[in-house]
Amino acid sequence: MRDNNSPSPFSLGKLTLSIAASFTHDKQKAEYDSLPLAETIEQMLVREVPQPSVHDIAAYTHTVLRRFDEVAALQYAARHGLVEGVRKRGRPSIRPTSL
Repeated sequence: MRDNNSPSPFSLGKLTLSIAASFTHDKQKAEYDSLPLAETIEQMLVREVPQPSVHDIAAYTHTVLRRFDEVAALQYAARHGLVEGVRKRGRPSIRPTSL
């Protein structure tokens, strides 16, 4: 099993599918926006992280999705373990893990 902090081969196709899966609430965004979002993330990683780990890829993806679509970002974060429950009186809350 791969450690989330170890370098991982980057796959644009896998990232695109992972992003598309986060748009269950908007099929048009899943079809038309997933690839450009994945390409944006790939460009950011190339510039900023020479050998990205699985955690780096997930964190950058979550950041980009948050700017584009909050619901998709939340779904992505939940699937990739980037949020944790926070107990607050009266309502459930989440807290994103840091980059």
